[in-house]
Amino acid sequence: MRIASILVTLLGLGSGQCPASVISASSSATLTERSAGTYSLAAQVSPAPSVWAAIPGASWIWESNAETVGIYTFVNTFTMAQWATDSIAGLRLYISADNYYSVEFNGVLIAGQWTGGFSTVDQYELKPWLLGSSVALGAQQNTMKIVAKNNEGPGGVIYKLQIIY
Repeated sequence: MRIASILVTLLGLGSGQCPASVISASSSATLTERSAGTYSLAAQVSPAPSVWAAIPGASWIWESNAETVGIYTFVNTFTMAQWATDSIAGLRLYISADNYYSVEFNGVLIAGQWTGGFSTVDQYELKPWLLGSSVALGAQQNTMKIVAKNNEGPGGVIYKLQIIY
């Protein structure tokens, strides 16, 4: 563990600030698409039903009201330096939804419609599709799109996108 933290420190000193271990987690800062091309902040589902799965550091969110039925899109974008993408072991998505979800990362379908359930957390490795930015490549934006569907009763989605060193 000590060697890993020294390596992370050296990488950070040699190439700028080292990336945080959590890129993103569902919160009221997550964007949701209200209508085609129109985004606003998601709402935290509080309290989340006790039977719903937990992901440490993430909150259950929905479009605005946990009782709304329908399909909603949640979007997260980020950039990462090429040296950082080359240095990490993985980029893992942890996700659960009531009722279902699908995930697309940088245009690649990671989890098809309709996957999941509210009582389990699924994991997906995203590093093979991670885009890095550099002077030669320019700024490349990574985009994760989660489409969640609620059939009835309370609805929500929870996720965390974490770097694995």
